[in-house]
Amino acid sequence: MKRPTTILILALLFFSQIGYRFIYLIQQHELKEQAEAQLLLTINDNQFEQINADDNRDNIVWEEEGKEFLFNGQLYDVGKKKIINGKTILFLFK
Repeated sequence: MKRPTTILILALLFFSQIGYRFIYLIQQHELKEQAEAQLLLTINDNQFEQINADDNRDNIVWEEEGKEFLFNGQLYDVGKKKIINGKTILFLFK
């Protein structure tokens, strides 16, 4: 009779630790995104490298849609995306 109780207690302890780690990772990810958003607000647009996404559509290979791509063998992170005069301009971190 003690065996199922012991297993249940161990299972609850194990899952409580996994749950804590899962919530911690989610919160850490959210804080990282907030910090990045605040940083982007402080950077002037002319400090980014800019690529016209419409003109270079065939040369862009997306690793993560809207966030990271390869362009002419170089990996870029997208900081901002704006439509200027009907063209999509990507503001990039190199």
